[in-house]
Amino acid sequence: IRLLMLDPGLFARAGQLAPGQFSSPLLGKIYRLLSERHREGRSTQLAALTGELTAEEMSHLAGVIDQPQVLANSGQAMEDYIQTIETEALKRSGAAQVDPLLAAREKFREKKGYGG
Repeated sequence: IRLLMLDPGLFARAGQLAPGQFSSPLLGKIYRLLSERHREGRSTQLAALTGELTAEEMSHLAGVIDQPQVLANSGQAMEDYIQTIETEALKRSGAAQVDPLLAAREKFREKKGYGG
């Protein structure tokens, strides 16, 4: 979410990511709103969501955005975040057994330390 708000050009990398794949319903809602606004050519800045989120939701989003983020490797970070979201959604669904290669990939990604 933070990367998308900092660099809306990264929406192109989001591909088939769905709001329901997020572990938090609030983050899924925010992703849906941001995606819709981006597709419609509207602003994806924090202030643009004021009428669409409650004060509590806006406060949570502001906390997410305030975390530091280095944009130098934003494309790779975005791909890694998407893989994590998709992998965790698959685990929550119980549709697949944990694959040893998948577990190794998760461990390697954690070592990269993109923060977030």
